[in-house]
Amino acid sequence: MSESRLRVNRLQLATILGCLPEERTAPRPVLVDLAVKTDIARAAATDDIADALDLRRLHDIATAAARTNPRLIETLATTIATRILALPGVQSVTVHVEKPASLPHTQSTSIELTLP
Repeated sequence: MSESRLRVNRLQLATILGCLPEERTAPRPVLVDLAVKTDIARAAATDDIADALDLRRLHDIATAAARTNPRLIETLATTIATRILALPGVQSVTVHVEKPASLPHTQSTSIELTLP
């Protein structure tokens, strides 16, 4: 049996993320990558969307989590991962959240979380 991961790459979301007062004033972009381990055999055999994991649902979960405006990047990643892991057919999920220009002299900071 082969292993499959569906991916959503570089999803750009706007959120108020950070602990410093100046970070809490306006939404800023974050980038989210999702890798979802799931069995694609049935969907591949039937070629029917009803048998596939809905990629739009993954998008919507990440977008809704960003709208909660968490303080910590860890909270955002965990919220997204927990909600996706609860979907039928999801065996595991890896969430990578990147916060551009969050520290001086850096391109970005990020976290990557895999559940379970």
